[in-house]
Order: sequence, then structure tokens, then C-alpha cells
Amino acid sequence: MGLGFIGIVMLVTLFFTSTGSYSPSDFLLAALTAPACLVLSTFILMFNDLVFLRNRVKRAHANIEVALKKRMDLIPNLESIAKTYLEHERQLHRDIASLRGILKEKDFSPEEI
Repeated sequence: MGLGFIGIVMLVTLFFTSTGSYSPSDFLLAALTAPACLVLSTFILMFNDLVFLRNRVKRAHANIEVALKKRMDLIPNLESIAKTYLEHERQLHRDIASLRGILKEKDFSPEEI
């Protein structure tokens, strides 16, 4: 990058010398070319960084949306699992109640059970 700036300064100096004048303003303009290029390249890099960060924020927001959609898609599955478990619990309690009723009807003693 340093050689590039030296080359730019030399080209600007050669341009001013091709006009045939060696005034101090020509040398000043040639000397200010490199800092102007540095400032310009700094602004270009800052703009590129801002664009990169904007795209990164958009990608992160999209990833959050995908995660929330996946979570919302899981809710119906969870609901069906809970209903299946609830039906199993009901059937289990019915079976236990009927077995207790059978035990009371037959009048088993605790030792026989």
C-alpha cells in the first residue's frame, strides 16, 4: 500500500511537471494527493464495514425468525403428546379403580394379595 501511494504522488508530480511549471502549489497538490487517497480509502473501508455489519444484523434477525418459527411448529406436536399422555393417565386410573373394586368384591385379605 505504501508503494501505491508513492506511485500516485509520482504520477501527480509528473502530471504537473508535464505542464512545464514547478510552482510550489504544484508540489503542494502532489504532496496532498497521498493523504487524500488515505482519507478516501478510509471512508471506503468504513462504508464497507457498515454494509457488512448491516448484512450481519439482517442475517441474525433472519436466524431469530427461523428459530421462532421452528419453536411455533413444535407446539402442535407438544399438544398432541400431552393429549396422548392424558388419555393414558385416564385409562391407567380407570384400570386401577376397577382392580380395587375387584379386590373389594372378592374380599381378599392383605396376606392373600
